[in-house]
Amino acid sequence: MLLALYETILLEEDKFILSKAHASFPLCLLLRDKGFNPKLSTHLELDPANGIHCTTGSLGHGLPIAVGMAIARKRLNRPGRIYVMMSDGECQEGTTWESMLVGAKHELDNLVVLVDYNKIQALTTLNEALPLESLAAKFNAFNWECEEVKDGHSFDQLVPALEKTSTSSKPRALIVHTIKGRGIRAFENDPAWHARKIKGNGPATEQVEECRDRVVAGAVDGLERNPANRQPPDEAEDEESGGLAHQNQGVGGVGARNEQEDSNVVKSLENVPGRSAKTVIQG
Repeated sequence: MLLALYETILLEEDKFILSKAHASFPLCLLLRDKGFNPKLSTHLELDPANGIHCTTGSLGHGLPIAVGMAIARKRLNRPGRIYVMMSDGECQEGTTWESMLVGAKHELDNLVVLVDYNKIQALTTLNEALPLESLAAKFNAFNWECEEVKDGHSFDQLVPALEKTSTSSKPRALIVHTIKGRGIRAFENDPAWHARKIKGNGPATEQVEECRDRVVAGAVDGLERNPANRQPPDEAEDEESGGLAHQNQGVGGVGARNEQEDSNVVKSLENVPGRSAKTVIQG
């Protein structure tokens, strides 16, 4: 999902919020690859100059903040969409449903929610913890447009869904069916890897190395990169941060890189599940 967003969808005036910030490493590494320098941490702290537009970590906060940003843009008549990715377990938070009501009330057709629907939360499954069935019907009942992406690891399915815009004044949601840990067999659909560290030279370590090699060696296939998100925007006031002036990098500007930074990114990948050309690892 991150690759599809950052390589084909996001424009300079758009913003992205990773509400499920426990999956922050892939986002931070992607931003570093684009010339930003976000801090590599388990959760995200506000750092607009480096592409982090919201402090997230405690689940249920990203969508309410995104709703506020979308309302501000509507009232100020400013362009751009707010995208937010959240986990399926996060949909159990009360703030999620409150925000959905607010989004529908204010007709936030500039708001897009992606739900990473891998059916696993923390150290168990959704069904064992708190079942979340008929999720698309729930979004529809809250007066949102909603579409399901059956294979969230297929760019052929994901990109066209992301390219669609709201056909009404309603906010839009994508329920993206994924496999947790996709791309590394030892991780797939195993809740234990939500917090487990890789140790020793077992199968998991070998599979991570294989994935890392594929990521380092190859480009992403199947994505036509959007040139519109390559130019850094001008310095301007940001309505969503209380009018404080800073350089709003959006998703675009590629800053200067050096060999040491590239080396740091590659080293970081050694401890992070990688992704192949057709695979996105879900945290």
